Amino acid sequence: MPRLKTSMKDLKKAKKNRERNLSLQKAFKKEQKKIERLITAGDANKLAAEADNYVSKVDKAVGKKIIRKNTASRIKARFLKKIHTFSKTGAAKKSE
Repeated sequence: MPRLKTSMKDLKKAKKNRERNLSLQKAFKKEQKKIERLITAGDANKLAAEADNYVSKVDKAVGKKIIRKNTASRIKARFLKKIHTFSKTGAAKKSE
């Protein structure tokens, strides 16, 4: 335990920030898993509705410094690539 009063306050603040960051990280990962499930399930309607929401969540995570900017761009690029390939294969399945 710290002896100085400011050190105690810093410890308290660090714990509070850690809890907040962990809850934001959990929410972000939950959203990622939700999107992955929609892609594997092949539900195009729900996926289109959730795509903008997911991208905004990624941007918010960057703003709150949960993930880094380059990581966010990589995540979004991979996500959009998956959607693009899904829409191509989904369109091919509908035409058959």
